[in-house]
Amino acid sequence: MRTRILASHRSLSLAALLALGCSSGNAAHPSSGDGGGDALPNEDGGGGSDAAPSDAGGDNEGGAPVSVSFSYTPQWSGVKKVDVVGGFGQASDWSKTQSFLSLTMGAGGVWSGTAMLPPGTYLYVFRVTGDAQSATPATYERYAVDPLQTAFAACPMQSPTYSKIDKNPCSQLTVTASGGPMPANGVHVKGTVTLDGAAASNWMVVLEREETMTSSANHHYFANRVTTGSDGSFDLVGSMGHYRLQIQAPTLLSQTDLDRDPTTLNTLRRAISAAFPIGASDLMIPSPDVGFHAYGQFAPTDDGGTLPTKFAFENGTSARFDVYGGPGDGGVVDIGDPWYASAVTTDGGAAFGGDFNTMQANQDAAAPGTRYMWGTEEPFGADASVAWTNQSLVFPIVWH
Repeated sequence: MRTRILASHRSLSLAALLALGCSSGNAAHPSSGDGGGDALPNEDGGGGSDAAPSDAGGDNEGGAPVSVSFSYTPQWSGVKKVDVVGGFGQASDWSKTQSFLSLTMGAGGVWSGTAMLPPGTYLYVFRVTGDAQSATPATYERYAVDPLQTAFAACPMQSPTYSKIDKNPCSQLTVTASGGPMPANGVHVKGTVTLDGAAASNWMVVLEREETMTSSANHHYFANRVTTGSDGSFDLVGSMGHYRLQIQAPTLLSQTDLDRDPTTLNTLRRAISAAFPIGASDLMIPSPDVGFHAYGQFAPTDDGGTLPTKFAFENGTSARFDVYGGPGDGGVVDIGDPWYASAVTTDGGAAFGGDFNTMQANQDAAAPGTRYMWGTEEPFGADASVAWTNQSLVFPIVWH
């Protein structure tokens, strides 16, 4: 299988910048905020029943049940359990605590299992428990679409991954009288992460399904992730479809955004690619360097004084200024989607009058005495046909 290198045009596309707003990682039960990149169990506030039987997401055609195989290969360490959750006409359909099928780990870290299903079309996701890089390594939960299932559809309202704001995808399985389909051939998505030109080890690289060209199920959603090795390399496996990558700071699942000191770390929080197609050939994806040394220009930090406030950041670079809110518990500690997003500017500054302007905001305006966070997003596209957006680490801000 040959390898294609997606590279070599020099346009600074803002497509990834404008789409960055959503958090990702899709934790099933994050401990706070976005859990280091995970907003809510369903990303943006949708609701799923705990164990509500429903045929939503399933189209049983009748006929004798046949044996159907499921498998998932987590590419990160520390996984303790993998469950199949979906719409199968069972009492456990779309449950947050029960499952249709619990998989068993075998050779090569492949979790697999079989079940009997009548011919028909079914929607499902995997619930994966355990992540060695999480603050709660044995119990951290996330949902994942099947990276080796090419078919998909929008998740139904009963799904724990359903979102009222975005159309999250669920994997779609079609069962015939002769059984379920064979998994698609795996295609490798490879690259190398650098930090100030040197290999960046222990960074997390996430593969997300993102069918941006379709009219349904077009929101990005977690498929798999790896941790970069000592040489900074990563190798993720997907199948035919459209995907994007996230390069995430090593502590994104183990610390809060309030814990990370930008001026000490001098790195990005994460970098997010625009969507790209996976076909039959392996891909080599060039990625931006994750070093970032402009935090000395960020002001104000911590004390915002009175509104309106003039913010300063890196000058001469296209950037968007963001303000992030929290769950209203006295101050955000983990950012998710921005509550305020400025227009893209190149003059190293932006003014904030106090009013929030995004769908994700649960307040109309900033409340005095409440801690918020702020940072920037910058497009990166030089020498890469896959455009990226670099998201800075964030500073706390409180207004009087």
